[in-house]
Amino acid sequence: MVILGGLTALAALYSLNSPGERDTLSEGSHAVLGVLLFISPWVMGFADLTGLAWTAWIAGVVTAVSGLLALPQISSRMHRPAASH
Repeated sequence: MVILGGLTALAALYSLNSPGERDTLSEGSHAVLGVLLFISPWVMGFADLTGLAWTAWIAGVVTAVSGLLALPQISSRMHRPAASH
């Protein structure tokens, strides 16, 4: 849980630090990390620890949804025609 949270924070800091560079990869990694956070209680065997499991599920859903919602915006921005001078 701590490692996935740290990786999610690093991915978010990278996204904030370098906007426009590899946006699709960055937001896709947020979605993947969110899914990993969501399934971690079952995979790592702490689903019976209610508080920790709910934290992982909520953080996973929020992270995955925010990553997935950002992907269409990035895709539309990347496929716009270039501005002419």
